[in-house]
Amino acid sequence: MSGSYSLNIEYEKSMGKTSAVVKAPELKVLGVERETGFFGVAARTNVEISAEDFSGVTQIDPKEAQHYVIRSSPRPVLLAYKYLKHPFDIVLDVKKHFDVSVLIAAIDMADIKSVITEDGKYLTAAVFLVRNNMKQFLKVELPDESEVWSTYVAGKPVKPGKDKKGRILVPLENSQQGPGEMASFAVEVVYLSKIPQMEKKGRVDLKLLKVDIPVSHMQWSLFLPEKYKYKKFDGNVEKTTQPLRSLPQDKLQPVYGGGGSGMLQSIPQANVMEIQNMDFELLQKEQSMDIGVMPVKMEIPQQGQAFHFTKLLVIDERPELTFDYKKKWEPSWKK
Repeated sequence: MSGSYSLNIEYEKSMGKTSAVVKAPELKVLGVERETGFFGVAARTNVEISAEDFSGVTQIDPKEAQHYVIRSSPRPVLLAYKYLKHPFDIVLDVKKHFDVSVLIAAIDMADIKSVITEDGKYLTAAVFLVRNNMKQFLKVELPDESEVWSTYVAGKPVKPGKDKKGRILVPLENSQQGPGEMASFAVEVVYLSKIPQMEKKGRVDLKLLKVDIPVSHMQWSLFLPEKYKYKKFDGNVEKTTQPLRSLPQDKLQPVYGGGGSGMLQSIPQANVMEIQNMDFELLQKEQSMDIGVMPVKMEIPQQGQAFHFTKLLVIDERPELTFDYKKKWEPSWKK
Protein backbone atom coordinates (compact mmCIF):
# COMPACT_ATOMS: atom_id res chain seq x y z
CA MET A 1 0.00 0.00 0.00
CA SER A 2 1.33 3.40 -0.91
CA GLY A 3 0.36 6.59 0.84
CA SER A 4 -1.10 6.88 4.34
CA TYR A 5 -3.98 5.02 6.00
CA SER A 6 -5.47 4.57 9.47
CA LEU A 7 -5.27 1.39 11.55
CA ASN A 8 -7.33 1.21 14.74
CA ILE A 9 -6.50 -1.39 17.37
CA GLU A 10 -8.62 -2.04 20.47
CA TYR A 11 -7.44 -4.27 23.30
CA GLU A 12 -7.75 -4.75 27.04
CA LYS A 13 -5.27 -5.37 29.81
CA SER A 14 -6.17 -6.18 33.40
CA MET A 15 -4.88 -3.91 36.18
CA GLY A 16 -5.18 -6.76 38.67
CA LYS A 17 -7.19 -4.63 41.12
CA THR A 18 -9.70 -1.79 40.85
CA SER A 19 -7.16 0.53 42.51
CA ALA A 20 -3.52 0.09 41.54
CA VAL A 21 -0.32 1.69 40.29
CA VAL A 22 0.00 0.46 36.73
CA LYS A 23 2.31 0.92 33.78
CA ALA A 24 0.54 2.11 30.67
CA PRO A 25 0.85 -0.45 27.88
CA GLU A 26 3.29 0.47 25.12
CA LEU A 27 2.45 -0.42 21.53
CA LYS A 28 5.43 -0.55 19.15
CA VAL A 29 5.18 -0.85 15.39
CA LEU A 30 7.87 -3.19 14.00
CA GLY A 31 9.77 -2.72 10.80
CA VAL A 32 9.55 1.05 10.60
CA GLU A 33 12.34 3.60 10.49
CA ARG A 34 10.69 6.10 12.81
CA GLU A 35 7.59 6.25 14.99
CA THR A 36 6.19 9.29 16.84
CA GLY A 37 2.84 9.78 18.43
CA PHE A 38 0.59 10.87 21.24
CA PHE A 39 -0.70 9.01 24.27
CA GLY A 40 -4.01 10.00 25.94
CA VAL A 41 -5.51 8.82 29.22
CA ALA A 42 -9.26 8.93 29.96
CA ALA A 43 -11.44 7.46 32.71
CA ARG A 44 -14.37 5.28 31.66
CA THR A 45 -15.70 4.89 35.23
CA ASN A 46 -15.51 6.87 38.47
CA VAL A 47 -11.76 6.46 38.97
CA GLU A 48 -9.19 9.13 39.79
CA ILE A 49 -6.07 9.00 37.62
CA SER A 50 -2.80 10.80 38.29
CA ALA A 51 0.69 10.54 36.80
CA GLU A 52 2.95 8.61 39.17
CA ASP A 53 6.05 8.74 36.92
CA PHE A 54 7.00 8.94 33.26
CA SER A 55 10.14 8.87 31.09
CA GLY A 56 10.84 9.07 27.37
CA VAL A 57 7.73 11.20 26.86
CA THR A 58 6.74 14.83 27.27
CA GLN A 59 3.56 15.66 29.15
CA ILE A 60 1.40 18.12 27.24
CA ASP A 61 -1.95 19.81 27.66
CA PRO A 62 -4.74 17.44 26.53
CA LYS A 63 -5.92 20.19 24.17
CA GLU A 64 -2.59 19.96 22.36
CA ALA A 65 -3.14 16.28 21.55
CA GLN A 66 -4.09 15.64 17.97
CA HIS A 67 -7.78 15.49 17.21
CA TYR A 68 -7.87 11.76 16.55
CA VAL A 69 -6.66 11.10 20.12
CA ILE A 70 -9.44 13.22 21.59
CA ARG A 71 -12.06 11.74 19.25
CA SER A 72 -11.03 8.18 20.10
CA SER A 73 -12.56 8.43 23.59
CA PRO A 74 -16.16 9.30 24.51
CA ARG A 75 -14.75 10.58 27.82
CA PRO A 76 -12.59 13.70 28.25
CA VAL A 77 -8.85 13.10 27.93
CA LEU A 78 -7.36 13.74 31.39
CA LEU A 79 -3.65 13.25 30.69
CA ALA A 80 -1.78 13.54 27.39
CA TYR A 81 1.81 12.76 26.37
CA LYS A 82 3.94 13.07 23.24
CA TYR A 83 6.68 10.60 22.37
CA LEU A 84 9.35 10.74 19.64
CA LYS A 85 10.77 7.22 19.92
CA HIS A 86 10.65 3.97 21.87
CA PRO A 87 10.96 2.91 24.60
CA PHE A 88 8.96 5.09 26.96
CA ASP A 89 7.34 4.57 30.35
CA ILE A 90 4.12 6.05 31.76
CA VAL A 91 3.18 4.96 35.29
CA LEU A 92 -0.36 5.83 36.43
CA ASP A 93 -1.89 5.83 39.89
CA VAL A 94 -5.52 4.70 39.54
CA LYS A 95 -7.87 5.06 42.52
CA LYS A 96 -11.33 3.53 42.36
CA HIS A 97 -14.03 5.44 44.28
CA PHE A 98 -17.32 4.16 45.62
CA ASP A 99 -20.38 4.42 43.38
CA VAL A 100 -23.20 6.72 44.51
CA SER A 101 -26.88 5.99 43.99
CA VAL A 102 -28.50 8.32 41.46
CA LEU A 103 -32.05 9.01 40.34
CA ILE A 104 -33.23 6.51 37.72
CA ALA A 105 -36.80 7.83 37.36
CA ALA A 106 -38.50 11.20 37.78
CA ILE A 107 -41.97 12.66 37.41
CA ASP A 108 -41.87 16.03 35.66
CA MET A 109 -45.53 16.81 36.32
CA ALA A 110 -48.48 15.27 38.17
CA ASP A 111 -51.96 16.35 37.09
CA ILE A 112 -54.62 15.16 39.55
CA LYS A 113 -58.38 15.59 39.37
CA SER A 114 -60.78 14.59 42.15
CA VAL A 115 -64.55 14.79 42.55
CA ILE A 116 -66.47 14.37 45.82
CA THR A 117 -70.15 13.53 46.23
CA GLU A 118 -72.39 14.32 49.19
CA ASP A 119 -72.69 10.68 50.21
CA GLY A 120 -68.92 10.27 50.68
CA LYS A 121 -67.55 9.01 47.38
CA TYR A 122 -64.14 10.43 46.50
CA LEU A 123 -63.03 9.64 42.94
CA THR A 124 -59.52 10.58 41.77
CA ALA A 125 -57.61 10.36 38.48
CA ALA A 126 -53.87 11.03 38.59
CA VAL A 127 -51.72 11.46 35.47
CA PHE A 128 -47.93 11.43 35.90
CA LEU A 129 -45.44 12.43 33.20
CA VAL A 130 -42.62 9.99 33.90
CA ARG A 131 -39.06 9.78 32.63
CA ASN A 132 -37.67 6.34 33.41
CA ASN A 133 -34.29 4.72 32.86
CA MET A 134 -34.41 1.36 34.69
CA LYS A 135 -37.26 1.35 37.23
CA GLN A 136 -39.67 -1.58 36.81
CA PHE A 137 -42.70 -0.33 38.75
CA LEU A 138 -44.34 2.84 40.00
CA LYS A 139 -45.27 2.01 43.59
CA VAL A 140 -48.50 3.69 44.69
CA GLU A 141 -49.88 3.93 48.23
CA LEU A 142 -53.61 4.64 48.10
CA PRO A 143 -55.50 6.35 50.94
CA ASP A 144 -57.38 4.12 53.38
CA GLU A 145 -60.60 2.54 52.10
CA SER A 146 -59.60 2.96 48.47
CA GLU A 147 -59.88 0.70 45.45
CA VAL A 148 -57.91 1.07 42.22
CA TRP A 149 -60.12 1.22 39.12
CA SER A 150 -57.74 1.53 36.18
CA THR A 151 -54.07 1.94 35.30
CA TYR A 152 -52.70 3.11 31.96
CA VAL A 153 -49.10 3.52 30.79
CA ALA A 154 -48.30 5.49 27.62
CA GLY A 155 -51.97 5.35 26.64
CA LYS A 156 -52.20 1.56 26.98
CA PRO A 157 -54.05 -0.40 29.72
CA VAL A 158 -51.80 -2.37 32.06
CA LYS A 159 -52.48 -4.91 34.80
CA PRO A 160 -51.47 -3.55 38.23
CA GLY A 161 -50.08 -5.74 40.98
CA LYS A 162 -49.81 -5.44 44.75
CA ASP A 163 -46.80 -6.04 47.01
CA LYS A 164 -46.70 -7.36 50.58
CA LYS A 165 -47.07 -3.82 51.96
CA GLY A 166 -50.32 -3.31 50.05
CA ARG A 167 -48.82 -0.87 47.54
CA ILE A 168 -50.15 -0.90 43.98
CA LEU A 169 -47.44 -1.77 41.44
CA VAL A 170 -47.85 -0.18 38.01
CA PRO A 171 -45.41 -1.68 35.46
CA LEU A 172 -43.38 1.02 33.72
CA GLU A 173 -41.77 1.34 30.32
CA ASN A 174 -38.27 2.66 29.71
CA SER A 175 -38.15 6.14 28.22
CA GLN A 176 -37.03 6.56 24.65
CA GLN A 177 -33.85 8.54 24.19
CA GLY A 178 -34.64 11.95 22.74
CA PRO A 179 -32.22 14.69 21.67
CA GLY A 180 -30.39 15.63 24.85
CA GLU A 181 -32.61 13.79 27.34
CA MET A 182 -35.06 10.95 27.84
CA ALA A 183 -38.63 11.38 26.61
CA SER A 184 -41.49 11.30 29.13
CA PHE A 185 -44.64 9.19 28.97
CA ALA A 186 -47.95 9.30 30.83
CA VAL A 187 -48.91 6.98 33.69
CA GLU A 188 -52.58 7.20 34.70
CA VAL A 189 -54.07 5.83 37.93
CA VAL A 190 -57.78 6.07 38.74
CA TYR A 191 -59.12 5.02 42.13
CA LEU A 192 -62.18 5.42 44.34
CA SER A 193 -62.01 6.27 48.05
CA LYS A 194 -64.64 6.39 50.76
CA ILE A 195 -64.92 9.38 53.12
CA PRO A 196 -67.62 10.35 55.70
CA GLN A 197 -70.92 11.51 54.24
CA MET A 198 -71.37 15.27 54.17
CA GLU A 199 -73.86 16.74 56.68
CA LYS A 200 -75.24 20.27 57.05
CA LYS A 201 -71.77 21.40 58.13
CA GLY A 202 -68.48 19.86 59.09
CA ARG A 203 -64.87 19.37 58.13
CA VAL A 204 -63.38 17.15 55.45
CA ASP A 205 -59.93 15.52 55.58
CA LEU A 206 -58.59 14.46 52.18
CA LYS A 207 -55.49 12.47 51.32
CA LEU A 208 -54.07 11.77 47.88
CA LEU A 209 -52.09 8.81 46.65
CA LYS A 210 -48.38 8.60 47.46
CA VAL A 211 -45.79 7.52 44.86
CA ASP A 212 -42.17 6.43 45.23
CA ILE A 213 -40.79 8.64 42.43
CA PRO A 214 -40.01 12.33 43.10
CA VAL A 215 -42.52 14.74 41.56
CA SER A 216 -41.20 18.07 40.31
CA HIS A 217 -44.57 19.84 40.00
CA MET A 218 -48.01 18.68 41.17
CA GLN A 219 -51.36 20.32 40.40
CA TRP A 220 -54.67 19.21 41.86
CA SER A 221 -58.18 20.15 40.73
CA LEU A 222 -60.90 19.37 43.29
CA PHE A 223 -64.61 19.44 42.36
CA LEU A 224 -67.02 19.79 45.32
CA PRO A 225 -70.84 19.70 45.54
CA GLU A 226 -72.62 22.94 44.62
CA LYS A 227 -74.95 22.90 47.63
CA TYR A 228 -72.22 23.91 50.11
CA LYS A 229 -69.92 26.80 50.96
CA TYR A 230 -66.25 26.04 51.65
CA LYS A 231 -63.53 27.81 53.65
CA LYS A 232 -60.38 27.31 55.76
CA PHE A 233 -58.39 25.24 53.29
CA ASP A 234 -55.35 23.86 55.11
CA GLY A 235 -52.73 21.22 54.32
CA ASN A 236 -49.38 20.72 52.65
CA VAL A 237 -50.67 21.98 49.27
CA GLU A 238 -51.09 25.61 48.20
CA LYS A 239 -54.42 26.97 46.98
CA THR A 240 -54.13 28.92 43.73
CA THR A 241 -56.31 30.98 41.43
CA GLN A 242 -53.80 30.85 38.57
CA PRO A 243 -54.60 28.75 35.48
CA LEU A 244 -53.19 25.25 35.73
CA ARG A 245 -50.80 23.86 33.15
CA SER A 246 -52.23 21.73 30.37
CA LEU A 247 -50.92 18.25 29.79
CA PRO A 248 -49.39 17.62 26.35
CA GLN A 249 -52.02 15.63 24.47
CA ASP A 250 -49.48 13.54 22.59
CA LYS A 251 -48.46 11.94 25.92
CA LEU A 252 -51.98 10.69 26.71
CA GLN A 253 -53.31 8.91 23.60
CA PRO A 254 -56.25 7.19 25.36
CA VAL A 255 -56.80 3.55 24.49
CA TYR A 256 -60.04 1.83 25.49
CA GLY A 257 -59.27 -1.77 26.28
CA GLY A 258 -61.38 -4.77 27.14
CA GLY A 259 -61.60 -6.61 30.42
CA GLY A 260 -63.99 -6.34 33.31
CA SER A 261 -67.74 -6.52 32.90
CA GLY A 262 -71.00 -5.03 34.00
CA MET A 263 -71.00 -1.65 35.72
CA LEU A 264 -67.49 -0.49 34.77
CA GLN A 265 -68.33 -0.66 31.07
CA SER A 266 -70.57 2.43 31.39
CA ILE A 267 -68.27 4.48 33.62
CA PRO A 268 -66.50 6.51 30.86
CA GLN A 269 -69.75 8.47 30.36
CA ALA A 270 -70.57 8.75 34.06
CA ASN A 271 -71.48 12.04 35.73
CA VAL A 272 -71.55 13.09 39.37
CA MET A 273 -75.11 11.83 39.93
CA GLU A 274 -74.28 8.37 38.54
CA ILE A 275 -71.21 8.09 40.76
CA GLN A 276 -73.23 9.25 43.78
CA ASN A 277 -75.78 6.48 43.17
CA MET A 278 -73.16 3.73 42.90
CA ASP A 279 -72.87 1.26 45.76
CA PHE A 280 -69.28 1.39 47.05
CA GLU A 281 -69.41 -2.14 48.43
CA LEU A 282 -70.93 -3.48 45.22
CA LEU A 283 -68.03 -2.07 43.17
CA GLN A 284 -65.62 -4.32 45.07
CA LYS A 285 -67.47 -7.51 44.14
CA GLU A 286 -66.73 -9.78 41.20
CA GLN A 287 -69.53 -8.52 38.97
CA SER A 288 -67.82 -5.12 38.59
CA MET A 289 -64.16 -5.62 39.54
CA ASP A 290 -61.91 -8.46 38.34
CA ILE A 291 -58.32 -9.60 38.80
CA GLY A 292 -55.85 -10.28 36.00
CA VAL A 293 -57.73 -8.48 33.21
CA MET A 294 -57.09 -5.21 31.41
CA PRO A 295 -58.79 -2.18 33.01
CA VAL A 296 -61.41 -0.01 31.34
CA LYS A 297 -60.65 3.68 30.74
CA MET A 298 -62.18 5.98 33.38
CA GLU A 299 -62.96 9.68 32.94
CA ILE A 300 -63.46 12.01 35.92
CA PRO A 301 -66.66 14.11 35.76
CA GLN A 302 -65.53 17.71 36.21
CA GLN A 303 -68.74 19.05 37.79
CA GLY A 304 -69.29 21.16 40.89
CA GLN A 305 -67.36 23.98 42.51
CA ALA A 306 -63.74 23.83 41.33
CA PHE A 307 -60.75 24.52 43.59
CA HIS A 308 -57.15 24.28 42.46
CA PHE A 309 -53.98 23.49 44.40
CA THR A 310 -50.29 23.11 43.59
CA LYS A 311 -47.18 21.74 45.25
CA LEU A 312 -43.53 21.73 44.19
CA LEU A 313 -41.07 18.89 44.82
CA VAL A 314 -43.29 16.16 46.22
CA ILE A 315 -40.70 13.72 47.53
CA ASP A 316 -41.73 10.66 49.56
CA GLU A 317 -44.81 12.41 51.00
CA ARG A 318 -48.57 12.33 50.66
CA PRO A 319 -50.41 15.55 49.65
CA GLU A 320 -53.15 16.30 52.18
CA LEU A 321 -55.95 18.88 52.48
CA THR A 322 -58.61 19.81 55.04
CA PHE A 323 -61.46 22.31 54.75
CA ASP A 324 -64.71 23.36 56.39
CA TYR A 325 -68.07 23.20 54.65
CA LYS A 326 -71.57 24.47 55.39
CA LYS A 327 -74.76 23.84 53.45
CA LYS A 328 -76.14 26.85 51.64
CA TRP A 329 -79.43 28.31 52.91
CA GLU A 330 -82.35 27.73 50.57
CA PRO A 331 -85.84 29.29 50.75
CA SER A 332 -88.48 26.79 51.80
CA TRP A 333 -90.23 27.06 48.43
CA LYS A 334 -87.08 25.71 46.70
CA LYS A 335 -86.79 22.67 48.94
